[in-house]
Amino acid sequence: MKRRFLGVIAAALLFVTLWPAPARAVDNNNITLSPTFKQTEARGMLDMINAFRTGEEAFYWNESNTATVASQGEPLVYSYALEEIAMRRAAEIALSFSHTRPDNTRCFTALASDGTRSWGENIAAGTTTANAAFTLWREDKEKYSGQGHRRNMLKTNFRTVGVGHAVVGGTHFWVQEFSYYTDTMAQTPPLDTERAVTVSVAPAQIQALGNLTATPASIALTAGGRAALPTVNVSLKLSGAWPDRETVVGVEPDWTSGDSGVCTVAGQEVSGAAAGSTTLTGTALDRTVSVPVTVSGGAQPAYTVSGGPEGGEYRVKLTNPAPVTVAVMYFDAGGKFLSAATRAVQADAGSVSFPLAAASTARVALLDTSYAPLCVYG
Repeated sequence: MKRRFLGVIAAALLFVTLWPAPARAVDNNNITLSPTFKQTEARGMLDMINAFRTGEEAFYWNESNTATVASQGEPLVYSYALEEIAMRRAAEIALSFSHTRPDNTRCFTALASDGTRSWGENIAAGTTTANAAFTLWREDKEKYSGQGHRRNMLKTNFRTVGVGHAVVGGTHFWVQEFSYYTDTMAQTPPLDTERAVTVSVAPAQIQALGNLTATPASIALTAGGRAALPTVNVSLKLSGAWPDRETVVGVEPDWTSGDSGVCTVAGQEVSGAAAGSTTLTGTALDRTVSVPVTVSGGAQPAYTVSGGPEGGEYRVKLTNPAPVTVAVMYFDAGGKFLSAATRAVQADAGSVSFPLAAASTARVALLDTSYAPLCVYG
């Protein structure tokens, strides 16, 4: 079924002019929707609108439906700033088909990046072509109360228009934005591909909400390694959704680690701290998702050691990627321990010398900071 939303434009403009728009609630949630935009076709609607405004059919019924009112006007100029607004609004009406935005503010609070705003809006859903959407908005067979969209397109003191066309879940959404003023935003290439749009959603607008799902569902790291945080989606339905269905959207949860000794979260990454297992917990929209994290010890650094008399000393040669203690133990011919000497050295020492003792054999060990042996020679 095709559906139109009839906005009382004059009343909406009066509201925006005389009273400030309601403030955004601090507990609104940001979600991400990824519509496919079809802006080449959307821009083609400009010729239809201008032919309508300047042609013989540029009229609408008076309020008593007793006579038609001629409303021929000048051609509209295409505004790329209004198009920016229309594209955003096309994504928003895919979630809530209304002149009230998902954040519970009026449609006129949507601003372009240069600050441009709209003063009139038409929305439509379900029609798959620009001509079909335009025909729906013409409202040729309606009387005055049903010609709000027609009057918007024919309003003689409107100067500019921008059009948005987005496809979400196979349904086409269309938006026209109008203004009394021209703007200076430069022409941009038409967007005919998928693009992510961040939408602020008021909790009061949410009518149905599924469980959070994370991808990947688990993470494996090595100590010192890093990985991107999971992407998280949820299905939701807002007030005014048309069609009456839930839509899968992305969310950015607040992440916490169950054990910061195993892994930590910073920015958009999780880092392995030490070998072990724990759970990342993401919270968004009053829902939580758990992602198991396993951290392995990673590759152990390679240590080597050798030693022997050299130039009247006992020379120890070593590979030590970290600080170690070098221990030399001297034994007689029968294997009896005679004496020992130790020396702490910094990483990558290369070699270290000890006094040469009167002994038959020697053993050399590299010890870590807790004096556990890392490597033994002899």
